[in-house]
Amino acid sequence: MNVVHDFILGNSSEQIEKRKGWEVNFIEFFLYRGGRIVDPLGRKDLTTEGYGFRLKGAYRLFELLVTGKIDDPSYKWFSDHVDFMYNFSVGSSDSDINEEHRYQDFLLVIKN
Repeated sequence: MNVVHDFILGNSSEQIEKRKGWEVNFIEFFLYRGGRIVDPLGRKDLTTEGYGFRLKGAYRLFELLVTGKIDDPSYKWFSDHVDFMYNFSVGSSDSDINEEHRYQDFLLVIKN
């Protein structure tokens, strides 16, 4: 791999799979994403689209809606240390419109 050629300039080689994408989120609660994955050898060419939900954003949304400061120490600890994420996406191939890949994941994060 050539760092300048492959990463900085964004050129392809037989060892590099290109991934490009974007994301829009609302208070880190709802996330909407899109992108593309391209393999220069032609094994993979997918357009992706999906969404996700995140518990950390639900904490923020709750705190915006509640008037006054939340003084409960257990809520403070939980919101600072526990996060849960759900993601879903669909990848479709430009070369085969009948081929569709669905991905979903759940992620639990506990920070110390």
